[in-house]
Amino acid sequence: MEGVLLRKVFNPISWVKLLSQTYGRTDLAAEYYDKILFDGATFADLQRPGAPLIVINATDLAPGDRFPFVQPAFDLLCADLSAYPLSRAFTASSAVPVLFSPITLENFAGSCGYQPPAWQVEALKDEALTERKIEARRYQDFLERDKRPWLHLVDGGISDNLGLRAYYNALNVAAEPGSRFRSLPHPDAHHLMIISVNAHAKHKSGWVMERYAPSTFEVIGSVSADQISRYSEDTIQIVRYTFERWAKDKSTPERPVTFHFVEISFDQVRDDSERDFLNSIGTNFDLSDEKVDRLIAAARQVLRDSKEFQAFMKFSRGDN
Repeated sequence: MEGVLLRKVFNPISWVKLLSQTYGRTDLAAEYYDKILFDGATFADLQRPGAPLIVINATDLAPGDRFPFVQPAFDLLCADLSAYPLSRAFTASSAVPVLFSPITLENFAGSCGYQPPAWQVEALKDEALTERKIEARRYQDFLERDKRPWLHLVDGGISDNLGLRAYYNALNVAAEPGSRFRSLPHPDAHHLMIISVNAHAKHKSGWVMERYAPSTFEVIGSVSADQISRYSEDTIQIVRYTFERWAKDKSTPERPVTFHFVEISFDQVRDDSERDFLNSIGTNFDLSDEKVDRLIAAARQVLRDSKEFQAFMKFSRGDN
């Protein structure tokens, strides 16, 4: 797949399109993904009985905020998510800046009679700069189309590498804590578990052993990777604390509520040589069968070894 994309970029037939200011490398990738993976599917194809809730995250480049491909976010733009191609959402969520151009989304705010929810209106009146006021301001920005007529969307990992902020916001932003949680599947569940799969690899950098300074690309790669890693660690702690507090507040002697957080990452792999091998795998479009098999096997073993996962399974079976 990686080779095919590169050939398309350097194919003279594509140069005419790429010369346009409204068509970039990411649009080319989206067309290719739609052809080989999505076959014209839109978000409407995900809306069926029993289907899981899927949230695809991108980053709005100008403010650097997370933008989720969910209907409430599209409501702000007076747009219909169900008609939006899955291929473009998928491409936006993985559009690494510099390597790929942003996916552009037009803002139609003010054309559909949208009214902000009560919590947002109240949050804007808060005297202190609370978390919900910050979130409300972000929503308000979308509603002022003259100041923000276009969104330029790039890799979601920049604003939320693990995709956990949506869960945090569901419990911690609305005026009534947990009120937005009711919009998620199974809101009445009393045993909850979040499994966070973190594929961040800690590559060994040869330049740390050299007298000479690393190259510009090595510096950029190291700084961005370290920043994302630290931000991810902070996010895990925030989400874990928020859900533990929520579970405690919701628990009663008659109906206890439990929460378990399971992290799947290369750090949890016990075997040193296997962990080194997994960390050496590059972020590529194509992986060999061996690499895929070893990644799956490692994740399975880490999950089985997790005390949090074992505790959740015990509660879910009623063994407590």
